[in-house]
Amino acid sequence: MIKIALCFYGQPRYVNNVDVPKSYAKFFNRSDYKVESFGHCWYSKNAVYSSSSWTQNHEDYTADDNTVNALYNYYNFTRLLVERPKTFRFNDESFRERYRQVKHHINYNEQRENNTLSQLYSIETVSKLVPDTFDYYVLCRYDTVLTGIPDFNLLDPNLLYLPDCGIFSDIVIIFSKKYLQWSRNYYTLSQEKLFDIEGFMPEEFKKHVYLDLGYNVNDARLVNMFGHIVRN
Repeated sequence: MIKIALCFYGQPRYVNNVDVPKSYAKFFNRSDYKVESFGHCWYSKNAVYSSSSWTQNHEDYTADDNTVNALYNYYNFTRLLVERPKTFRFNDESFRERYRQVKHHINYNEQRENNTLSQLYSIETVSKLVPDTFDYYVLCRYDTVLTGIPDFNLLDPNLLYLPDCGIFSDIVIIFSKKYLQWSRNYYTLSQEKLFDIEGFMPEEFKKHVYLDLGYNVNDARLVNMFGHIVRN
């Protein structure tokens, strides 16, 4: 039996949209899988989540009152850490100045700095909550309906699996414990090291942490798995 840890992170938006948990049940309710859920989320009563400027929907979202109960009901968490939303900034001002100079269609601004570091922190935190005893780890968003997941019996634990919509996309990522050091250092290394990013977005920081830790870029495989983010 394959042991799988679902690792949810980030802002729990649209928790009353049942299409999201139904999609996880579709792919993970199998007799040959043993699945546990772990999570980190930003939540407080009446919290307002601002959308990243690279998203199609830029409307702010107010957290639902039943957020935490709904998440437990859907995913039966082994561990869920809930933190009040907070503002993130680089500890070193020179990082901010350097990233302002990067020319890309997704450029630096303070909102992107906050949202990027917030996501990296959340993923690092949930990765540290989960033990090293699982065969595979799945990085999951609270607001994404999965529309495709590979058969875990066919996966190679030496490889990192990414959706073919774009390298290091945050839709869903699958890996073995070989890569836990990577996800457990997203935020820490992004605060400690100035990376030669091409655009200011979380995917770039994930890529550079991956390379900085000495992982082989050829072991990061794009596969046919995908999902779509809900906005209601």
